[in-house]
Amino acid sequence: MPQPPRPENDSVNGPTGRFSLAVPLPIPYSALGEAGAQGLKGKSIRTRGAAITPLGIEMFPSGDKLAVGVTFRADVRGRMRGKTGTVWFIATPTIDNNGHAVRLSNLTMTNKTNSRLWSAVAAPVNSELPKTIGATYGYDFSWLVRDAKTKLDQAIANPKNTANVKINISNDDLHLGRTAMLPQNFIVEGLFNADVTATVLGATH
Repeated sequence: MPQPPRPENDSVNGPTGRFSLAVPLPIPYSALGEAGAQGLKGKSIRTRGAAITPLGIEMFPSGDKLAVGVTFRADVRGRMRGKTGTVWFIATPTIDNNGHAVRLSNLTMTNKTNSRLWSAVAAPVNSELPKTIGATYGYDFSWLVRDAKTKLDQAIANPKNTANVKINISNDDLHLGRTAMLPQNFIVEGLFNADVTATVLGATH
């Protein structure tokens, strides 16, 4: 006895595999500086009877590294008390172990302003300030990773974007990879990985 035809909207399950995609995640340098200011601004750094208080942080690209400028107030006795200066470091941006935040390492001083201050604040600026930046600085990319992951999930889940193939995602994750310095933004490569199963919609038999 002949079988009735299958509906036009029938589907066929396809193969299962691993899907990988690199997504650029741009962050303005001003946002990186603001993240540093949150951890340092207004917090006294003391050593050997001298102290400084960071007032603000700037960041700019410098080759494959970041230039980090810290403006501070001198909290010392004498005529230099309350005076301000700025010191610049070159730092290497690194991705932390969980893959969702940027840290700074290998800070090297490159320039300083208001040279009259240095005899009074040399100890906290030369030793304690770079240590403090290296230990406390972090820009948390979790929000950007979540946003990128949500947009990817939505795009992949829409059959209009996948030639009428429904893609089911499981075990998906997005971590940070390589970094790059562009004129306006610090770019981090977001690495999206997932297990996928393809189902062809509207297949006929």
